[in-house]
Amino acid sequence: MEQSFDRQIDALKLAGAEEIIQEKITGTKADRPELTMLLGKLRKGEVILISDLTILSRSTKNLFSLVEQVEKKCTNIRVQPTYV
Repeated sequence: MEQSFDRQIDALKLAGAEEIIQEKITGTKADRPELTMLLGKLRKGEVILISDLTILSRSTKNLFSLVEQVEKKCTNIRVQPTYV
């Protein structure tokens, strides 16, 4: 079944997202090229805007690791729920 990102994309645009990156690989997979690319290009002061924390991470431990990586780059994560 093909995933539909329409509701998430609409919510992110409404929240002011300048660039939207879509990862079609489930968060349970360790190799997520789009996430790796995003983390590699983050710059100080930028914000990762996501529709749900469960989309970003595979587990609580993985979420803490991602947050640590983001904080080291002096950036932030903001959740924008899709039920707008």
